[in-house]
Amino acid sequence: SLKPFPPDEAEPWRMARGETLELYVADRKGELPDDVRMEYKFEEDKVIAEPLRRTTLRDAQGRPREVGVASLVAVKGPLAFRAVGGDDDTMPWRRLEVVPPPLVESLRLKLTPPAYTGQPVETLPEGVGHVRGLVGTTVDLEATMNKPLESAQLRIKDQSPVRVPLSPDGRHVKTSFVIGEAGTYSWWFDLKDLQGFENAEAPRHEIRGIADLVPDTWIHDPPADQNVTPTALVPVTVGAKDDLGLREIRLQFRLANVPEASLTPIPLFDGTDRPQQRAVEHPWDLSELKLEPGLKLVFHAEALDDYDLDGEHVGRSLPRTLTIVSPEV
Repeated sequence: SLKPFPPDEAEPWRMARGETLELYVADRKGELPDDVRMEYKFEEDKVIAEPLRRTTLRDAQGRPREVGVASLVAVKGPLAFRAVGGDDDTMPWRRLEVVPPPLVESLRLKLTPPAYTGQPVETLPEGVGHVRGLVGTTVDLEATMNKPLESAQLRIKDQSPVRVPLSPDGRHVKTSFVIGEAGTYSWWFDLKDLQGFENAEAPRHEIRGIADLVPDTWIHDPPADQNVTPTALVPVTVGAKDDLGLREIRLQFRLANVPEASLTPIPLFDGTDRPQQRAVEHPWDLSELKLEPGLKLVFHAEALDDYDLDGEHVGRSLPRTLTIVSPEV
């Protein structure tokens, strides 16, 4: 339905820069004249005329009305506008002031990786809003706005907005968030100034969350299941690699045909240098286990890193089975 333009000719209409005002012109006496147009002028500039596009809308009583349509994008101002047509050029000029929307004027970010990584804090260059970090990284940010605000909200992906405290002058915010998941998504501010204008086209800043991967672990030797004697010396070679660094490598074994048997660990590597890849050789003396022929020894390798955010990262190899046979076999 049609909505009357504010009748106070002395009070200018205000719009945020970049917004679009849709203007509809109707003739109180009936149909529009053939040459209805919108006139604009910027301060001392000459008048610019634009023919109106015609369409039909329904008025407050639901009756169809022919109207002229003009779209005014608030790019610069102040400006004045009015509609003229036929022999009527008496409509008073209406004033429009274009105000800057609330914007982030300066931005400073600091990235603190998860403590377990031992990685240093990174301060980004001023104005850089894109962040890249491990899941669990804390992003501290400070921002200065171009004008005092009524409110500021931090937005991340499709999460609920979080209201951010403002400084006493309404122009500064300090807040933080944690990179909570792997993948690429965005963060931004929803801002509202004291006049109620918002930053409708808020710049989006990219978050690239990087997952700390579980260590990759494998058994190189023996290459397959084997039959061995109770006193065999079995050469075992285990390999592991991790994107950040290995903390521990171990074997885990149990007797497959003993229901109550639990896993028993054999430490292979417990390093302080945190290599990203490591191979460990272990001559496994089965005589210490006093195994009887017919038993099956199942083992696998495990590698751990320093991850501690929601449990351990344990990488496990495929299992191997050693079947114990008599020396005579």
